[in-house]
Amino acid sequence: MSLVSIFHYRKRADLGGPKAPSFAGQYVAISSRIDCSQVQSCSLSVVWDCQGLLQLIQKRYSLYLVSYFKDKVMSILRKPKGFWKNVGSVVLGNLLYRVLSLFLLLFLIIGILLLRNCGKDSVIEEGSFLVIDMTKEWQENTERPGSIGNFLDAEAKVGLHDMLRLIDSAGNDDRFEGIILRVGDCPNGYAAIREVRQALQRFQDKGKKVYAYGDVVTQRGYYLASVADRFSMNEEGYVLMRGFGAELTYFGELLQSKLKIDVQVFRPDDNAFKSAVEPYTQNQSSIANKTQYRAILKGMYDIYAEDVSASRGVDRRSLDRHFDSLRLRNPNALLNASLIDAVEPRHVFEEYVKSAQSESLDDLRKVSLGQYYTEIIPEVKDDEDDHIALVFAEGSIVDGKGSLDQIGGDRYAKMFSDLRKNEKVKGAVLRINSGGGSALASEIMWQEINAFANEKPLIISIGDVAASGGYYMACGGDYIYSESNAITGSIGVFGIIPNITQPLEEYLGVYTDTILLHDHATMNGITKPFTEYEKSIVQEGVNNTYNLFLKRVAEARKLSVDDAGKIARGRVYTGRQALNLGLIDEVGGLDKAVDHCINEVGLEGNIELKAYPQKERGALSLLMDSDEIGEQAKVIESVGNYITNNFGFMLDANMPQKNIYMMMPVMMDLE
Repeated sequence: MSLVSIFHYRKRADLGGPKAPSFAGQYVAISSRIDCSQVQSCSLSVVWDCQGLLQLIQKRYSLYLVSYFKDKVMSILRKPKGFWKNVGSVVLGNLLYRVLSLFLLLFLIIGILLLRNCGKDSVIEEGSFLVIDMTKEWQENTERPGSIGNFLDAEAKVGLHDMLRLIDSAGNDDRFEGIILRVGDCPNGYAAIREVRQALQRFQDKGKKVYAYGDVVTQRGYYLASVADRFSMNEEGYVLMRGFGAELTYFGELLQSKLKIDVQVFRPDDNAFKSAVEPYTQNQSSIANKTQYRAILKGMYDIYAEDVSASRGVDRRSLDRHFDSLRLRNPNALLNASLIDAVEPRHVFEEYVKSAQSESLDDLRKVSLGQYYTEIIPEVKDDEDDHIALVFAEGSIVDGKGSLDQIGGDRYAKMFSDLRKNEKVKGAVLRINSGGGSALASEIMWQEINAFANEKPLIISIGDVAASGGYYMACGGDYIYSESNAITGSIGVFGIIPNITQPLEEYLGVYTDTILLHDHATMNGITKPFTEYEKSIVQEGVNNTYNLFLKRVAEARKLSVDDAGKIARGRVYTGRQALNLGLIDEVGGLDKAVDHCINEVGLEGNIELKAYPQKERGALSLLMDSDEIGEQAKVIESVGNYITNNFGFMLDANMPQKNIYMMMPVMMDLE
């Protein structure tokens, strides 16, 4: 045992000998039970530990104490009897002490975890309200807390599908009086908002109330909150509602005139609507792009106005006038336009909600989505029963495995191959939220998706967007659902390869030279411009990819290739427009797709849904729960998203044919 470990500190004014000098607190090290003079020997390491402690005391407290304990230590050193035997005893004892301490620590941690869960009362009591924070971004798939999160008692980040399930469950749960919406700057897409809106309406159909309050209201946030039975705002709050429009950024002059980069673009002749390349070659939108944007804006606003008018009882023409005149500038303007119900402080709003309860309570009993999720949705079991796979494909489509925020062609192809071979998987719903990406990865995934659909039911659900490569994936399924205001289509292909020879030479003095055995061995288009013949080869690859895309669409939608080509041309459509053109089968959200798959599979009893891929919250995600860090992270993320959306092409100098993409128009963000 180390001498340090037998010392403890005690406040004492008198040591029973010569009076100790006064010092702050008079904390002195003494031995309460062990007489140091009886210790026969100790290891050198222990002696040095003790000497180090004595030096610290000498510097910070009193020479008197040092001399007192130094005599004790030196007396030990002068007694070498059985030295090596005692060294072994000390080392062994020290080792056992550390091992036992580790086990005790582990038992303590396990005990704490068990105590936290054993006998834990439900957070949901009679008269509770489910709280939905509209300022949070809704991912498609839920992130469970994971082992670290469970230890920290963190909540799951509830995904859109589970949010819909929780709202429906709360409608049948007698413990819930209603739902409270925290209104603010809502970052989610209109199609996802509409799915939540419809779930809230189903909740209201059960005779329960929805209340909304906000200090800040944006156009998207208002769309969801307008369904509430009572919608209140802070009188000094902010309102940002200016109607629908789109702003696009163009870099053509910067890249070609200022930086002298020759942006080489390859598109099929009839792909005039495939406008994802325009920001790099032009300074403004083409006529074709403006045409499709106007159609998209009108289609989305039609649905927005229909839903808001039905919920608030306002005329669509008056809503148009409000937007055009910028009248909706503050909460009182919304109140005067009958678009909200009250302007009041938050505490007054909460008093109103309490007064509407069936029983009188001192405080509102609020339950978050994460708390409700933890209570009613069980953990995924390792021993699988028969189930339906719910596959979430969200992000840009990339070659290879990709990151967790991307749709990696190889990773998702393997996933569907494994699901097809798994006898416990009886069917699947594929939820797509992607504007496209790599043409090769899209085809690789289509092959496995289609193979699955040939053996088991596969229903497709389009999220906010399933366009270009995202729609390519959808063509592998049996039946396609989409919300009316989702974005889809964009059936087209392009290749883009910037030649940087001139800026390298003029600005940096960098030159390339080639030594060729064969004429086109160094063909890449980046450090050496394509010849006309080489351009024709790349164009041929783009045309072949587009023709294959048309073939996949024609087979899936039971159209001739010519008819598919007339619909395609790279044009983007809303879900409602796509239904009229035969690109989808039915208007509906994820809940409809799941019900359809359940009916196709024909399983009886409780149907288990299992999400793929499984997601758990990591340490960084838990750290981002801090409001201060989270806000800073949002700024960094928004900059990153802007760069990714506008310069998201990963160029391959060795294989120009890999620079062929299926992507919807850049920055399709409508407000």
